[in-house]
Amino acid sequence: MLLSDLSFYENGELLGLERSLAVVSDTPQTSSQWLLEWLCDKESLFVSFCRDKPKVAGEFLDLGEDLIRMSGPNFIKPDLKVVLAKIMAFNKRTVVLQYPTLLLMANLTDHAGLLNFIKSLLVKSRVVVAVQLSRPSIESQLPVSQEFTQFVTSLMHQASLILTIRPVPTGRADDITGILHVSAGSRSLGVPEREYMYTIGKHIELQPR
Repeated sequence: MLLSDLSFYENGELLGLERSLAVVSDTPQTSSQWLLEWLCDKESLFVSFCRDKPKVAGEFLDLGEDLIRMSGPNFIKPDLKVVLAKIMAFNKRTVVLQYPTLLLMANLTDHAGLLNFIKSLLVKSRVVVAVQLSRPSIESQLPVSQEFTQFVTSLMHQASLILTIRPVPTGRADDITGILHVSAGSRSLGVPEREYMYTIGKHIELQPR
C-alpha cells in the first residue's frame, strides 16, 4: 500500500479531532521527517527546532536558528511566550513540532515548561510532536536526561495517537527501510494497534506486518 492509503483512526481520520495530541518517535538510526511531511496539509504549520527544512504543503517556521544560538559559551534562553505567540499567529489547524526536546537537551527550559508550551498550543490546534529516543538520552542519570525522560513519559500519557518509527530488528534490509508502529495513546479508544514495514524510494510503500 502507498502512504496515501494510510489512516490511523477507525473512522478514517489521520490525526483525530481538534485539540488532539499525536507523538511521533524515531531513533538515531531512523528518521520521521517523511511521516511528518506527509501529515502536513495546507492547514498545517511545520515548526523545526533543528534547522531541517521540510517539503510540506503548509507553512514552515524555522526556530532552530532563533532559539539555539550561542552567546559566548552559553545558550541564550528563549522566551517561550514569544515563541508561542509567533506560532499561534499562523492560526493553523495542525501544528507539527520537530524535536522540541532540543530545548531540554540544551537546558533552555525544563520538562514542565515544555509541556505547558504544548498544552497552550492545544487550545487552538491539533499538535504533532516529534521526539528522538536513544538509550543514552533515556538511561543516563544526568539531570538533562531525567528532564527528557519526564517530558517524554508525560507526553505519551497525554497523547491520543502514538507513532513509533524504528529500524528493522535484523539490521539492514535492502527492501525495507524501517518499521512504523501505530498505537493509541491513553486518551484515545479509536486507534487500532498495528504495524507496517515501510520502504522509502520513489514512493513510500507500506506493508502490514
